[in-house]
Amino acid sequence: MLNKIFIQLYVSLLFCAFSFLFQGCYSLEQGVEQLKLFSQEQSIDKIIAEKSQPKERLDKLKLVPLIMEYGSKEIGLTCGDNYKAFIPLNGQHLSYVVQAAEKRQLKLKTWWFPFIGRQPYLGFFRKENALKQGEELKEEGYDVTFGGVDAFSLLGFFKDPIYSSMTDNNTTPEFIETLFHECLHRTLYVSNQYSF
Repeated sequence: MLNKIFIQLYVSLLFCAFSFLFQGCYSLEQGVEQLKLFSQEQSIDKIIAEKSQPKERLDKLKLVPLIMEYGSKEIGLTCGDNYKAFIPLNGQHLSYVVQAAEKRQLKLKTWWFPFIGRQPYLGFFRKENALKQGEELKEEGYDVTFGGVDAFSLLGFFKDPIYSSMTDNNTTPEFIETLFHECLHRTLYVSNQYSF
């Protein structure tokens, strides 16, 4: 387990260092926050065996292997070795997204990132940082929107865990749909095609 954490840390630091060259402190900050989340991972099998989470969470976590098997065999999704860990969050959402558009135009501002290309949003693990970014964009003359995010895919760079926001903020059908949706991003990701 400790060896796994060191490997994730090493790869993450390399990724952050590379990203830092392109986006500076933003990418570094997000990488550090993701590492903090990884350090809180718990085995879903262990959680179920110990019944260490509320019943509503346990009921959804018990479905994960069935959902992954169905997604792989019946739909053809690349589910891989994902969703075997659980991360309890301190807040309601996993992250917060800020989007900006030029005033009086339906033209989104985009940001470029290594590996994933252009994206029409910035995601933040800390709500206060997202709100601060939104205020800065407003000062630059943009219209700004802000919202919470309950799940996202790590696109195969790392194993995706289940976050408590995925179990707590979704009905069972929504939870299943979310897992399929995120596995679809792992199966097919087209850089710069953010509407996908």
